[in-house]
Amino acid sequence: MNPTPTPSTPRPVTQEQSASRPARLIPREATEVTTSAGASSEALAHTAWDGVRRWVAENTFHAHWLPEPFRRPLVGYALAAAFAVVASLLTLLLATLSPSFSFFGLLNIFVIAVVALTYGAAPSLLTTIVSTVLLELLVLPQTTPGDGAHAAIVMEIITFLVVGTLIGVFASGTEQARRRAVSDHAAMEARELALRETNARTDEFLSIASHELRSPLTSLKAALQLGKRRLRRLTEQPQPVDDLLSQIEVVQGLLS
Repeated sequence: MNPTPTPSTPRPVTQEQSASRPARLIPREATEVTTSAGASSEALAHTAWDGVRRWVAENTFHAHWLPEPFRRPLVGYALAAAFAVVASLLTLLLATLSPSFSFFGLLNIFVIAVVALTYGAAPSLLTTIVSTVLLELLVLPQTTPGDGAHAAIVMEIITFLVVGTLIGVFASGTEQARRRAVSDHAAMEARELALRETNARTDEFLSIASHELRSPLTSLKAALQLGKRRLRRLTEQPQPVDDLLSQIEVVQGLLS
């Protein structure tokens, strides 16, 4: 009989052998590419967000004629959304009362222009977005029946969104240009007023200085003229030595 072969058992792997086996590592180039791609996407997102915030800050302002509580930016955004809601509800009411009414975005366009002139392009953009959503959900589905209603609604919404955005941007730009012109004019008037005040103070100083110097100059002139006359007398008439010395002392006193 042939002996039955015994199955071979796997040899256990020791800790030294497992440590000596090379591990499968991710290539360094792939890691660097993944890291750089993630960093570049984060930097791009951060730059875009900074650009959006800068645009919103530059295109948000308030009207000086409004009361103090209504001059805050958050109040402007809240009023912009509220005006859009009111205009959409009024449009829905007009469409319900008058089936022949077809100017569905007219009130919303008017509100967008008012918000752009009062609070800027950024709040007017919010008004445009809110008006677009309300017109699409409330007004147009009830006023545009038929088989091609969906296509007509989409076309009207796109048109309204584009027109509202353009009106808000142009109206805000016009208001900003007007405000810059007013500010420059006020600064020019302030410089002219400061120049006039400076000239007036200079004239006042020169007047005071000439008045204060007039008396000493008059005294100096009189003393010099008197000394000149006495010196002329001394040279024209022969006099004793004592009288001559006394008159010279008088002239010296005048000159002093």
